[in-house]
Amino acid sequence: MNFNMEITIGDLLTVVSFLGAILAYCKGQRSERCRATIEAWKDLEEVLVELEKFTPAELRNIAENGIKKEYREQYRNARSMAAKVEHFCVGVKRGIYDPKTAFELGGGFLNGAIKSRLQPIIDKANRNHDLDYYANTHWVMNELDKIDNKRRGRNHGSAEM
Repeated sequence: MNFNMEITIGDLLTVVSFLGAILAYCKGQRSERCRATIEAWKDLEEVLVELEKFTPAELRNIAENGIKKEYREQYRNARSMAAKVEHFCVGVKRGIYDPKTAFELGGGFLNGAIKSRLQPIIDKANRNHDLDYYANTHWVMNELDKIDNKRRGRNHGSAEM
């Protein structure tokens, strides 16, 4: 058998067109992830602003006294805010949302709100359980720290709890 291995200009154009289509698809996917992240951030931002109304000490107190009648409603609200943060973080970890875009929108604000305000609520929810109910939140915190460290020229460090 004798195969003629001639490559025509038409063949080259077909390959180039195919590669161009793949590149356009990938750029479109990234663009869509960025748009989805921005939309989700708008909802998350409301939660973060609500969290800012509490001091870290107030939220620690709410977490410690959440079973008492006078703190029960505040504790439910704080848990609801923690759940909304966790839902956003699930989207980031699963690739629905873009971590770099989340960082640009306010990664430091998100990490700071979690560490200073939500961490007591998260700790209380995880107490006496083998599971980390906020594993996605912790993963995103580490990822945002990595992005921050990389931009600052540091290759070490992670979110500390």
